[in-house]
Amino acid sequence: IYLWRGAVNAMKAFPEFTRCSLTESWRFGQNIADHAQMFLNAKGETRRLIGNAKNPGDVRDGFDVPGGPAPFLPDAVLCRSNAGVIMSAFRAFQEGQRPYIVGGAKAAADLLEALDTLRNGGKPWHQELQLFNNWEEMVEFSEAPDGGNYKPYVSFVEKRRQELPKVIRFLKEGTAKTPEDADIVLSTMHKAKGLEWNRVHIADDVERMSLTKRFDYFENPDARTGIRSAYRINEEAANLLYVTWTRAREAIDTKGFHGVFADQAEQLRDRPLTEDIKNIIREQRKNGVFVEKEDIIREERNAAIAREDAAVRDDTAVRDDAIWDKIREG
Repeated sequence: IYLWRGAVNAMKAFPEFTRCSLTESWRFGQNIADHAQMFLNAKGETRRLIGNAKNPGDVRDGFDVPGGPAPFLPDAVLCRSNAGVIMSAFRAFQEGQRPYIVGGAKAAADLLEALDTLRNGGKPWHQELQLFNNWEEMVEFSEAPDGGNYKPYVSFVEKRRQELPKVIRFLKEGTAKTPEDADIVLSTMHKAKGLEWNRVHIADDVERMSLTKRFDYFENPDARTGIRSAYRINEEAANLLYVTWTRAREAIDTKGFHGVFADQAEQLRDRPLTEDIKNIIREQRKNGVFVEKEDIIREERNAAIAREDAAVRDDTAVRDDAIWDKIREG
């Protein structure tokens, strides 16, 4: 799960040896295990994960609605990023809860101070911001898909700069020092590895993750038409999502994201990035043919028009059938 900072799978460097798999867990029950299995299957695993806890586990994959199940009350919230942890801390504070941040609140406060430094024209030392030369670059990155985790935080810094000292002080002094003193625990998904709670909630910033990597190419490159997509596994994301989905002993609220990742897993099965497709993409790129965002927008627009035309034709056919039925009856 730490490929992003240069970690490697050292076990792959060893010669072949007898493998003994740990396929059973006493932390969670079979229902939670079956949901986590999806991420293992996406990586090609064929063995079944067994949950041996007496409680099979409750998995909620939706939103609280009037008349539905009781609101989900978690012990812990797991976030994709430090920015997500900070926003969750604000939310907890607004709801009258005292949060504990795994790893301490200092990391969150440091990120906030670094963003403020960048906003004021300085060069922050923080590792997450070292690639940004100015605030404008930070804002632009937050608007991009890869930087969406920072968008709420960038907005907060721009709109409430006068409150930043108070917020930083809250993170340093208002958060609990131990989990036992807290109303709720907040953690990044990375720092949650090895930890467990009874009831776990997945934070909204997980929507920026993808179980797959998408590769686009043209079926007809000369006319730049017929965009096709193929997918391969995003191994780091699969590992991290598996860790996250297996932190709960009793219940996990995936906020609808399990269904999203299930759709992506289906893409992996139905449209894999094969060697033949890789060769097609290499050849097109060699010839300077790349699928641009404008091509995708045009293709989607044409597909939408085609669907509308088909719907009109179907509606017309239904009306015509009804007219002929009346004629026959008359």
